[in-house]
Amino acid sequence: MIYVFTGHSGALAHQRSITLYKVTFTSNIDKLQPVQNTLARVVSRGSRFDRATPLLADLQWLPVRYRIEYKLAQITFKALTRQEPQYLAELIRMYEAPKQLRPRGANILQCSPATLNFSRNAFCHATPAVWNKLPETVTSDITVSIATFKSRLKAALYNRAFLR
Repeated sequence: MIYVFTGHSGALAHQRSITLYKVTFTSNIDKLQPVQNTLARVVSRGSRFDRATPLLADLQWLPVRYRIEYKLAQITFKALTRQEPQYLAELIRMYEAPKQLRPRGANILQCSPATLNFSRNAFCHATPAVWNKLPETVTSDITVSIATFKSRLKAALYNRAFLR
């Protein structure tokens, strides 16, 4: 499961990213978080009794739950802007309001109902849930470069994880 913490690019990283979503059940996330906490203590040369949250913040590592959201939002952005990978772009639908009500923001994804509990972790159900939770500063302009999007996304998730 080391791919959770790597920053590789290319096809191999894409495969690792897709595989990552198979571990999104809460019990698995709860098992991965102590591993990341231990790695943070090792990298920062801290004691095993040091609290992990300040170490993660100092290293600018997102906790596992937020890292999964980061990767999912990143793949969604690529699918929305470049229409690649095609098989994922076909699963994403933009929300179109039946009436013009108060503007809630641009680039909202359509949520389709999940009939089974485990199907909520499928890409087509998880993507709108994660994307629509992001602040408008991240999702409003999808014409920006991928580097700008990543920077805004990481800042928003970092603030949510550590600064609340």
